[in-house]
Amino acid sequence: MNKIKVISEISPDGSDRIFQRTEFNHKTAVFIKPSQNPKGITEAISYYNIGRHLYKKGIPVPEIYSFNNIGGEILVEDLGDEKFFDALSNLSSDNKKQNIFTWYERIVRELACMQVKGGEDFNPDWCYDTQYYDEHLAFNRECLYFINSFLVDYLKLNIERLSPLKEELFHFANNVKNFERRFFLHRDFQSRNLMIFNENIRIIDFQGGRLGPLGYDLASLLIDPYAQIDRSFWIDLIKIYLDELSFLNIKKDFDILWNEFLILSLLRNMQVLGAFSFLSKIKNKAFFSVYIIPALDNLRYLLSLYNKKELKNLSKTLDDISII
Repeated sequence: MNKIKVISEISPDGSDRIFQRTEFNHKTAVFIKPSQNPKGITEAISYYNIGRHLYKKGIPVPEIYSFNNIGGEILVEDLGDEKFFDALSNLSSDNKKQNIFTWYERIVRELACMQVKGGEDFNPDWCYDTQYYDEHLAFNRECLYFINSFLVDYLKLNIERLSPLKEELFHFANNVKNFERRFFLHRDFQSRNLMIFNENIRIIDFQGGRLGPLGYDLASLLIDPYAQIDRSFWIDLIKIYLDELSFLNIKKDFDILWNEFLILSLLRNMQVLGAFSFLSKIKNKAFFSVYIIPALDNLRYLLSLYNKKELKNLSKTLDDISII
């Protein structure tokens, strides 16, 4: 890769990678340096392979200009600085609710397309961080992350008293084994990983993608604690999502998807609380601590929609931390 002239640094959010705006062929591009952890290079290789695959399928991800498979550096299309998160904040008060819904309608249609077309010819060997979203990942990387990072490390709850909750969540995560997992799953599909460029939605940060069930990325989008969209939107957006899936020849019953959506939303929400706790407490990224309370509120709301008897220990635990 030729010498890069850096123009400016770009905020990495929760990532350990380095992002720089650079000059490239008389225009700007984004130079991505891999993180220094042991998986840094393999993560970069996943970005390259998955990014090329999605781009070829017509998914609106940044074009990849070059890749150094030795050092892991990547040069990609510059999509500007406007995250969808920022665009939501900047919407005028005139018809704001309708404008927000219109944007989300566009996004759920793009999401359905990415999941279906991205799943076609997808090679699981491209994945650096497990090939599938399954019940093992759901329990180990979401339920246990919630218990260890949020409840124990962040809230200082007694780990021994959480044994019944751990067993309950193990059985709850097993619901995932019944879900179809042949679709592309981004796994962090939320407002800070969507860019607005030339009035169009563009998708970034897809290197952690794998195959999985439809409802997970939809859950990530709709319960996103950054955006905190009106929950009254959920049903209508799910129906629009199903309509787009039907156009793509994927037939899915609303009641079945709704049940999967609730289960995956609960799992995703636990992952979010674990991640925000880790990033704010261990990585000292205070930005994420602001969103712990909205995420906790989401978890309580989702639990109210689900069968509390199946998750009685989770319900009791949340009651015990009601002071937050």
